[in-house]
Order: sequence, then C-alpha cells, then structure tokens
Amino acid sequence: MSLRDAVNSFLGRKNDSEISECPREPDILSYIEDRFPTDKRAQMESHFTKCPNCREFLAIFSRVSEEYIEGSSAPPSEEEVKAQTALVLDEIRKDESKHQALSPEPPPRPGVYVPYWQLAAAASFIIVIAVAVYWRTREPSPDQFAMQSLALTMKDKRPVEPRMSGGFARSEYAPTRGEENSDRLKIETAIRRMDFARSPSAPQKARLVLARLYLASGRENAERALSILSEMDSTGKASAESLNDLGVAMFEMERFEEAVDAFTRALQKSPGFEEAIFNRALANNRAGRYAEARQDWQEFINKSSDEHWKIEAQRHLDLTPLSPSR
Repeated sequence: MSLRDAVNSFLGRKNDSEISECPREPDILSYIEDRFPTDKRAQMESHFTKCPNCREFLAIFSRVSEEYIEGSSAPPSEEEVKAQTALVLDEIRKDESKHQALSPEPPPRPGVYVPYWQLAAAASFIIVIAVAVYWRTREPSPDQFAMQSLALTMKDKRPVEPRMSGGFARSEYAPTRGEENSDRLKIETAIRRMDFARSPSAPQKARLVLARLYLASGRENAERALSILSEMDSTGKASAESLNDLGVAMFEMERFEEAVDAFTRALQKSPGFEEAIFNRALANNRAGRYAEARQDWQEFINKSSDEHWKIEAQRHLDLTPLSPSR
C-alpha cells in the first residue's frame, strides 16, 4: 500500500481516479532530489500546477526531508514512533475535550467530517511512512557505496603511495599485504557491488570507481585497474581524473616512465590538479629524474592549501637528491 492509499484508508476515503493518476512517492522523492532529466521534471511540474493533492504531498515530503532526515543519522525505531505518537494523540484528545467543555459543539459542516485528533493522527502517520519510504529509497547507489568505502578505508592509512583521484583526505601510506581485516572486507564488498562496471559499456564514472577499488585492494589487483583505465584512455575521452588514476596503476606496476607521462597528460587537461602534481613528483623521483621531481615537489608545496599534504611533500623534497636528471 502506498503512502497515499494508506492515508486515504486511515481517513476513510476512497481513492479516486485523479489520485490514481498522480506520480507515486518514489517519483516525488526523485523529483525533490533532482534526479530526473529536464523533460521528466517539466512533465511532473505541469502535473503539480494542476493538482492540489500532489502539491500538498510535495510540501509534506519536502518538510520531512528538511526537518527529519537532514538532522538524523537513522530513521526512528518503531518503538520510538509508537511512544511519540501516543503522547501526541493523548495531548490532542485532552485539548479537544477541554474545548468541547468550554463551548457548545458547532454544527457539522457540509461534506465529510474528520475529527481534529484523527487529522493529527493522520499527519503523524504521514510522517512515519514518509520517513520509512525516504530511507528505503535513499540506499546509496553502488558507486556511492564504493566511494564511501574507499573514504573509510583510507581514513587512517592509504593503500597506495600516489594519490588516487576523488578528493580523499591525507593519511599515512601503509600498503596492504593480503591480510583479512575490516578495511579489506569493505573494499571486497564494494567490488562485488560494482561488478557490472567491468563491462566496457558501463558508465565511465562507474568504471573509474571500480578501478580505484582495485587499486585500494592491493598491488596484485593493479593490473585489473590498469586494464580498465587503459580501455577508458583508448576511447579518447579520458578525463584528468582517469588519467591520474591510470598513472597510479602504472606506478603500482613500477612503470614509472609511463606513469610520469600519464600524470603529465592529466595536468595538460587540468593544470592545477594537485593529485597529479604530487604523483608526478613521486614518479619522477622513482624514475631517477631528481631535478624534475624537486621542481614538482616545490610546485605542489606552493599551490596546495592542505597543510597535511604539504608536510609530506616537504619531507619528500628534503630527501630528493640534488644530482641532475639522467
């Protein structure tokens, strides 16, 4: 039973043909979250202008999103809902009894009469179901889940020395060695959910996320990441982020000269791309290009606004030999 059907049933109403033609709750949520293309949004907005019923539900869902969801980390439990609803209804009944004692009962108005407490209960009912619907439809997509898993995994340590794209916070480099721990299990779970992205026809964003998961799961999977990122590069539509991650995969396979080339290409697309500057400095260092490495480290230190990454870059710069390039 949908939210509309449940509320109408609660109030003793029948669902008319107009309501049955209205968008359902998941569609309204998608509209609120701006997940529809322009033509679909225009179609729904045209319906909303003609349908007061939908405008009311739109307002309710928006209010639930702002007041209940944004300030909560989890939906209320069934026990919490029952207890709160009982308290609200008890106060409403007391208030209604007080008003009835002070003034004669007004004559019934034409149409269907719904007592005050029943309307209030219906409002509570709407909120409860709306929260449940919202949380059911808010389950993260596979690529969102994957990026969340990566962020959690790299919060305390990063599994590769160069920086993957994605804006991850700085942490110490600590390579994975195949041990079974909670971080590795997170990544493996995310890889299973992203299995569809192995296909070349999958969205480029999803393929890029899967490649990052492979890079984070250990050096033994760097070749899998390289395969995906090389395929993306061969299409001629590689982004600065995918080229940076291509360089990371090459670095992990100790193909440092090729890694330098990939990072340079990423910087050609996005000259201020800090991850690529940092990574090219690392790759130049490993390739024995010390003068270029020192230049990249200094450029990174000058451009970066992140003090934590700057400290690591300065440490690398201090350890980079002064001898000329090979």
